[in-house]
Amino acid sequence: MTTQPSGQPDGHAQQSQQTSNVHFHGPAPVYVVQAEKNGLAVAGFVLSLVSLFLSWTILVAGICWVLAVVFSAVGLHAANTQGKPHRGLAIAGLAISIAPLAIIIALIATATTFWG
Repeated sequence: MTTQPSGQPDGHAQQSQQTSNVHFHGPAPVYVVQAEKNGLAVAGFVLSLVSLFLSWTILVAGICWVLAVVFSAVGLHAANTQGKPHRGLAIAGLAISIAPLAIIIALIATATTFWG
């Protein structure tokens, strides 16, 4: 049996060299990609539905309608220029906002004719 200068036999020296070259790493890093968001388009769509269902209350529907039009328009602009999602919801929010506007105008016209 031949010995190395450290006093270990050849087999043990090779084994200790092999294990010293092994590096243990933790798990592979996980990269999370967040999806694009367009909350204004969604908010405009929801507010347009709220203003449609509450159109008999002129004040609440009017406030919801204004917010729905603004949020839908800004959401549509973001979808067109920045490529954000929910372009369809923004268009639907603008389209649905037409009905409450017509109902609010008809209620105001009826109220002014009745009381005026």
